[in-house]
Amino acid sequence: MTSETPLIDLPEDAMRHILEKCDFHAVQSLRKTSPNLRRFITENPPKSVISNVSVGVHNKTIILKLAYKGANSADDDFQLHVEYQHYKHGCTAHLVKSLTEKTEKVLLGESYVEVFTSDFISLLGYHGGNSLDQLFVDSGEVHTLPRITEKVLGKIAEQLTPALKVKKVHIISSDEEKIVNMLDKLEPDYLE
Repeated sequence: MTSETPLIDLPEDAMRHILEKCDFHAVQSLRKTSPNLRRFITENPPKSVISNVSVGVHNKTIILKLAYKGANSADDDFQLHVEYQHYKHGCTAHLVKSLTEKTEKVLLGESYVEVFTSDFISLLGYHGGNSLDQLFVDSGEVHTLPRITEKVLGKIAEQLTPALKVKKVHIISSDEEKIVNMLDKLEPDYLE
């Protein structure tokens, strides 16, 4: 007869080894299963290979797209596409799996800007020390209230510490101060 050990009761080394074998999407799913796993993953973030990060700010919506390497593949990029939207008494987060398939979660009492910021912080924590191939930020100034754009760009710039290693950067914004703040947070030796 075999005894089953709950995942959270495994030794830390075994848990870290399991997390190394999981791709980013699997780690995010594990985070949702219990507060103990969420805390463990926060304290011991797995290092994934994120190649591209794209952030688009639109009217009451923030779109986050990632390209990352799978846990067992050095060649294939996987995509993660999440849309954060303002909702009546909170926000919604949509995980877009395909053109026809979305998973939606309603978060009552939460701000879509704060939920995006929290996820963005987690992503940068998982990235580790590798350089990104590309960081793309579209402030959406044409479609968005200036204060939302300013808040989101400010939050992104705050989180880029220590200096983020990026090969290519695209920032669409007319706010020179925000652009300079973001560029100041990038490691200049890695820019192409």
